[in-house]
Amino acid sequence: MYAYMKKYRLQMTERLLKENKLTIGEIALQIGYQNPNKFTSAFRTEYGMSPTEYRKKKTQESLNG
Repeated sequence: MYAYMKKYRLQMTERLLKENKLTIGEIALQIGYQNPNKFTSAFRTEYGMSPTEYRKKKTQESLNG
């Protein structure tokens, strides 16, 4: 159950990173992480990059079409 919830929260993070201009700390709190560092670590483990790097990559992709 924990693994499912973690994956679900990280999927929500993907959407928030693409749609909103919330800070990484605000997103972490919104999806249930009290510690932004633990959130960043979990995100990096799942996606191979930090939330900030992910946001930059997706922004570049949308600008390039």
